[in-house]
Amino acid sequence: MFFDNCGVRASSFNRPTIEELGQALGVVVQSLGGAEWMSSSTCMGGLILRAVSGGKQPNGGFRPPANPGIRKAVFLATPHFGALAIAGMLTRPPLDVQLEAMLPGSPILWDLATWNQGFDDFARSTRS
Repeated sequence: MFFDNCGVRASSFNRPTIEELGQALGVVVQSLGGAEWMSSSTCMGGLILRAVSGGKQPNGGFRPPANPGIRKAVFLATPHFGALAIAGMLTRPPLDVQLEAMLPGSPILWDLATWNQGFDDFARSTRS
């Protein structure tokens, strides 16, 4: 099965947010009827998968599914901590909501890193 994030409609931006894409993928996952599934995700697709597994909502909250059904997940080139290479693309309007989400320190990256424990594992482990 292939999830085409380009087919998801945006609610208020020029392109759908990571949260909106996560909800769209969540609908596909629910259609599997609770079956376990495996995912290989590239680049922003990995952030979408993390949004699904955490139940990230467009209003900023989280409603994680009781059983996301993810058996295995492979992340290829996912900007878990952001991607500095895209920073130059953001200097030209109109700003793209998906590119902004992949900048280091963006609100969505922070939320995905801290939603279930209240702190960033990586930052905490580097301070010890």
